Amino acid sequence: MTTIVTFKVSDGIVMGADSAMTTNKGKLGSNRYDSYHKLNPIGDYPLVTAMWGAGYINGRTVGSLVHEYSRSGRKALGKDQWTVEGVANDLAEFIDQHFQRKDCDTCPGKHLEMLVSGYSSGAYQGEQWHLQFPGGKVQRRQGPDDLALSWDGVTEDIRTLWWGHHPRLHSVLTKHGMDSEKAQEAVRELENETAWGPQRVDFSMPVQDAAELVAFLIQVQATAERFKPTPIRTAPPIDLAVVRYDGVHWISRKSID
Repeated sequence: MTTIVTFKVSDGIVMGADSAMTTNKGKLGSNRYDSYHKLNPIGDYPLVTAMWGAGYINGRTVGSLVHEYSRSGRKALGKDQWTVEGVANDLAEFIDQHFQRKDCDTCPGKHLEMLVSGYSSGAYQGEQWHLQFPGGKVQRRQGPDDLALSWDGVTEDIRTLWWGHHPRLHSVLTKHGMDSEKAQEAVRELENETAWGPQRVDFSMPVQDAAELVAFLIQVQATAERFKPTPIRTAPPIDLAVVRYDGVHWISRKSID
């Protein structure tokens, strides 16, 4: 599994990811590795992809597919003219072709989601697009004017800290007889008093501080996973990238030597 956190501030888009990857060997069980690259740049463009879900498609890592796409010379990757939307749609089509291949004996039942974050040519405000496979569905997640923090994958403990309560609180209250509207009022009151994130975090903070916050939130989830009596789904090391109009800046990244 995976934990991805994105913080879009005025000076850039911070992308953070853990490194855990699990491979299923059927009756033999499964293996877990803590060195999978979930953040991958698109060539030299100010664009970074993040992924969660299927780590391998027909024997290929998602990172290798992104690298192949980067070198493909496709029209969407114009030297001086490109848009985040255009690249997101083109990358979705490129990767979905691998899901649709008749010889892909490992594709059935697999699900992959990706983010494409970055800047269109000449733009000084970033965007983020969400891709889903199979099917290659593309939706905008964050527009140029948005300042936002989001998370994907395994995020229960991040959300509990951020909102001041477990994500299932509303359903537990209604399960025990509370009217749904009253339960929502109770949840909102609790959030107003105890929520750490939306009540107290400055969404216009400098990008360096935003990067530290992203790393902290992933560490919260990874630490909780480590001490739970269940299989670990999120694990360090944490990769951090800042995407700005002038390119991709790596704050931390696993060695690929």
